[in-house]
Amino acid sequence: MTTHERRVHLRSYYEAPIMYAKFNMKGYHEATMYNISEGGMYFESNYALPAGSPVYIKTINFSADDYMPGAYRAYVAQVRWCRKNTNASGFGTGVQYMARGYIINGTRPHQPELVRCDLCGERTPSEDAHETDDSMHLCLNCFKHLGALIDGKIKKSIIRFVSGNVI
Repeated sequence: MTTHERRVHLRSYYEAPIMYAKFNMKGYHEATMYNISEGGMYFESNYALPAGSPVYIKTINFSADDYMPGAYRAYVAQVRWCRKNTNASGFGTGVQYMARGYIINGTRPHQPELVRCDLCGERTPSEDAHETDDSMHLCLNCFKHLGALIDGKIKKSIIRFVSGNVI
């Protein structure tokens, strides 16, 4: 069985700049994404990331007109593998999405609109807030932490509670 036949989601070639940060780190690194799917992406950067570690990814110059399956503004992902590139400098990294969302844009450029996080209740500038697939509005901290949870009962319970579907 080839690697392509074992994939759950069809990959689409899509070269675009991204920024990523190791989980619980504030600094971002530049990278280039080369393919994307509904379940993950492949990107190349100058730094190795340990397999299994969570990573926060932001797309650059995201446009809804360029939307393709799996394309969002921000992701929390888990590194599935990372390898040194043999024919180029840097490292190739494959990640699997744990959470994804849109960054909510504020309407007033000089006075950022504040949005209340659906999970912790803190007010955060709208340009830092994320809207998830489940229509939750989360601050960056909650977005990262919810995304880092392994899919299971706890994560599902939190999403159901926040969305008001507790039965």
